[in-house]
Amino acid sequence: SHVTVPSTSITMTGGKIKNLFGGNYGAKDKTAETMSRVTGDVNISISGDAIVDNMLYGGGYWNTCVEGNVYLDFKNVDLSADNTTSLYVNGGVYGSGAEGTRDIDNGKMDTYAVANNVVITAENSQFYLLGAGGSGSTKVGSGSVELTDCKVDILFLSGINGEVETSSITMNGCEIKDFAATNRGFVGVGSVDINNSTVVNLNTGASEGCFQSDSGSRDGSGVTGSVTYDIDANSTITNAVLTPTVKSDSGNYEASFINVSISKDGEPLNLSVNGFQPNDSKTVTNFTVPEGSTLKLDNVNAEIAEKQSVTNAGTIDVATST
Repeated sequence: SHVTVPSTSITMTGGKIKNLFGGNYGAKDKTAETMSRVTGDVNISISGDAIVDNMLYGGGYWNTCVEGNVYLDFKNVDLSADNTTSLYVNGGVYGSGAEGTRDIDNGKMDTYAVANNVVITAENSQFYLLGAGGSGSTKVGSGSVELTDCKVDILFLSGINGEVETSSITMNGCEIKDFAATNRGFVGVGSVDINNSTVVNLNTGASEGCFQSDSGSRDGSGVTGSVTYDIDANSTITNAVLTPTVKSDSGNYEASFINVSISKDGEPLNLSVNGFQPNDSKTVTNFTVPEGSTLKLDNVNAEIAEKQSVTNAGTIDVATST
């Protein structure tokens, strides 16, 4: 049965647990009558030798919501794959798909499993996978991630799936292996500030392999409104790839660059447009800048690989900093 609590607060300074959910444990369905809720805030603080091994979701499990804020704070913790069973840290709700319906055309999740506002702060910490959103057919209203002197293997503006309406990431002095706006699911409006940091692989939109798991014939992933990347002169991006918002329908893929803005200070950023692989058996080579959308590149060297095409029905704005 559904449960309502005013708030939750969890502080870990040591010890090891398998799973940690800040919100409630809801029913495995998508009806308002069975929804559990936290009417106020979720506060989770993890520091020192504390370890969560498998899953850490601020918003709770299945059909549950957080009406206030979800605060996740990490200080001096090692939650890397070396120290955990490849821990997923997500600000939103853990879902499997049963808690909502995917509205592919509009890039939304119709669901009651919503965390209204997620705030993640971390310093001097290590993570395997981190994102402000949730998974399954869940939603986060607004997400904010601030990382200082952190190391992350996999970082998303979203969660592992689901929808985040607005999401921002600010990193200072960080080392990131793989960054993408989304894995599977949608970001409405995203912004990324990269300062004094290194990113090995940066995908501006969806991550490759986004439709490899349980996706049906109608699916989608990417940024539906706009995404902005600001990279300072002290940051290094090894492999930057312009990846699309992509929709799949019975094996046909539609790939778009929707209002992408990338700005680099100092040395120019080398950005490539390669064949995008939504799954192992398919490569998309035709991309569109749709009507009403702008692809803005400031101090960016864009290279379109052989046999790729970019159709411009919108605006492509290329500026060179001096």
